[in-house]
Amino acid sequence: MRRTDKEVRDQGWIDAVLFNALFCHLALVDDVFPCLVTMNFVWSEGKLILHSVSEGEKIELLKKNPNVAFAVETDIGVVSHSTACGYGMRYRSVIGRGTARFVDSYDEKNRLLRLLSEKYTSCPVDDFSRDTLNHVTVFVITPTSLTGKNSGYSQGRSNA
Repeated sequence: MRRTDKEVRDQGWIDAVLFNALFCHLALVDDVFPCLVTMNFVWSEGKLILHSVSEGEKIELLKKNPNVAFAVETDIGVVSHSTACGYGMRYRSVIGRGTARFVDSYDEKNRLLRLLSEKYTSCPVDDFSRDTLNHVTVFVITPTSLTGKNSGYSQGRSNA
């Protein structure tokens, strides 16, 4: 990262941003152009957990090449100034790279979908039916690198 004054290496800070972010931008490898999708996710046990319908471009690209990049952000805001060039942005973000793995086991898929559901809903989540799980793809991204960036906030612990 060029702006080392904004770089955050503290794993607790990084975990907090990943835990609180509402969505992630997932970059996939295509033959000619990169493919970027925005997805719901949950950060658990040092991994990103995502789900999708079982067919489509992102699933095909992941099958061909499981290497991905991703970005998440929280606490986004505009920093005002008296001149246009003085404006800026305030945010906390994490970017990373990793490898995706498809989840095949009914028990693991069920457990991970419950984590996803619990993040986004206020409803208690029971087990999912086998029919439901047969129509959804769950994949886990194990990061190989993570970098935090803190822009416009003090460098203390994040409330992210």
